Amino acid sequence: GDLAGAARFYGESHQVDPAFVPPLAGLAKVTAAKGDLPSAISQYVGVTARYPLPEYVVALADLYTVTHQSSSLQRQVGLVRTEETLFKANGVNVDLEIALFDADHHLELSQGLAAARAEWGRRHSIHVADALSWELYANGRPGEAMTYANQALHLGTRSALFHFHRAMIERALGKTGAARADLEAVQAINPHFSTLWAALAEQFLARLKAA
Repeated sequence: GDLAGAARFYGESHQVDPAFVPPLAGLAKVTAAKGDLPSAISQYVGVTARYPLPEYVVALADLYTVTHQSSSLQRQVGLVRTEETLFKANGVNVDLEIALFDADHHLELSQGLAAARAEWGRRHSIHVADALSWELYANGRPGEAMTYANQALHLGTRSALFHFHRAMIERALGKTGAARADLEAVQAINPHFSTLWAALAEQFLARLKAA
């Protein structure tokens, strides 16, 4: 959650090698976290023009979502699908990234769930557990999702995203005390954890505290 420190680090990295794209993407992420969404969009447009990594394309899609730019969002979704096809054709597995994107945006949910299950069959990592839990939640199966959300956090990993996912699942199951604890963990770890979900996490926590 240290935006000033992150901006300083990315800025210094960019000065060392102006052609290296990741620091520019980092600066765009910091800009979005600060709430300057138009500038963040402009920065990510430049980043994806130079290096359309799925992570950056998805970040731009998220920004178009929260700024209600539906036509631009649809173009990004099309680019995500194209990249998914290209990566798979070259033997690169992007199932987790695509599953999370689809669950976030409620797209192709049955296919996303199948992909997440298949990945869980290949490797039982905490990241796969988190993606599978989020896909199950998006598919209206919070009871089953809870098992994998707990698995994602069983090592004590400090991930605001993992805690947010579990909080939403707990909320769907009526476990308000547990949901509040996870949302408090989100705020403690990184309140700027997601362009899509940070504001919602803060709102839900405020409601639970007021209840």
